[in-house]
Amino acid sequence: MPFLVWQKITREWGSFFWKDFIPFETPDGLQLRMIRKWHPDYRGKGAVLLIHGFAQNRYSWHLPDRSFVNYLAVNGYDVFNLELRGHGRSGFRSSPPELFEDYVEKDVPSAVKKVVEVSGEKKLFVIGHSLGGAIIYASAPFFKDHIRGIVTIGGVFLFGQGQKIFNLISKLAVTLDRNLRFLDLLGYVPFHIVGEILEKTTIILNSPLFRDFPITPWYPGSIERELARFRLKEGFDKTGINILKIMIKWASEGRFTDLEGKKDYWSEFVKLDVPLLVITGDRDTLCTHADAYPAYFFSQSRDKEYRIFTFKDGNTHWGHIDLIQGQMAPYIVWPYILHWMEVR
Repeated sequence: MPFLVWQKITREWGSFFWKDFIPFETPDGLQLRMIRKWHPDYRGKGAVLLIHGFAQNRYSWHLPDRSFVNYLAVNGYDVFNLELRGHGRSGFRSSPPELFEDYVEKDVPSAVKKVVEVSGEKKLFVIGHSLGGAIIYASAPFFKDHIRGIVTIGGVFLFGQGQKIFNLISKLAVTLDRNLRFLDLLGYVPFHIVGEILEKTTIILNSPLFRDFPITPWYPGSIERELARFRLKEGFDKTGINILKIMIKWASEGRFTDLEGKKDYWSEFVKLDVPLLVITGDRDTLCTHADAYPAYFFSQSRDKEYRIFTFKDGNTHWGHIDLIQGQMAPYIVWPYILHWMEVR
């Protein structure tokens, strides 16, 4: 049953929202969860499905003092915040994914089907961050008739192509794993522990000394320390080892396929003729221009747009997490996405 809550949109702006927990079942029998939000003065602009990235959860889109979920809801959208198998509340009844295909062929198509059923909308906007972008690119052909528009934010189409360090590390990891199978010893990726460690070092991560560091979760200084600490502590999750393996494979080979290389996600996605907005940041070290731009460039969509946010946008540079949750995101990035959606 839905219940009424008062929540923040930004630190200065809040409102009442209807909130509900939407369970749904995947083809392999798992019970997953989405959090649904809509405003009491709902204006029927349409439904939105949000998909988080690698080893993340619902907090990719919603922090206590900065919530993209609530921003979309207060502007008239019916918003569904999906947690993939093994993540967040969906993790209570499901183990980490065994393969990337679990997200692509089971979780997301099932979530889309449920959103269509619950919202009454035949088509919806699908928005993904980071690996969530890759998940959308790979899964979109499975629900193409229900797509009103796709937005990816720091969404990888390729991975590790703009960072030499990623490419070198991934090739080394592939070689070692081929001979020693050391990754299989982990069983799963304990990324929640990484989040807890990073949470203790936010004062360092926000230091100007890290502005040219090759791998940073956000552009130093772009997120307040307390929000960054919450995001790292609560928003990082564990995930399946094969999700890490496939990202290493992408980085080492410069391809976008399944783990065995039999399914070519690249060629299937670029054939789709659906509205597409690809967003990245000028200092996003986890999804560079080289990783994001090919999705736009090779897409055969007649309605496509590529937007890279730079220092000219808000007098700040833009990293990976701060494209959604940085101090300037509610004033620069969020309205840009909203306008793009409302035109469509």
